[in-house]
Amino acid sequence: MATMSLVDVLSQCANIDTSVARRVIVEGRVKVDDRVVDDPAARLPNEHGLPSFVKFDEKLYPIYP
Repeated sequence: MATMSLVDVLSQCANIDTSVARRVIVEGRVKVDDRVVDDPAARLPNEHGLPSFVKFDEKLYPIYP
């Protein structure tokens, strides 16, 4: 089984472009319909300090490290 990056997994699961997934993960924000979603809730840290979910288009997507 090939190893996939978190960006690849999110982009496939959320059916979004890889560059959008990268911005969601790295910056915790993404531009949707000409507005920037820059919500602190977009990155909810888990006990390891990593985001457990990313928020995109009013939905939370789980991140499995």
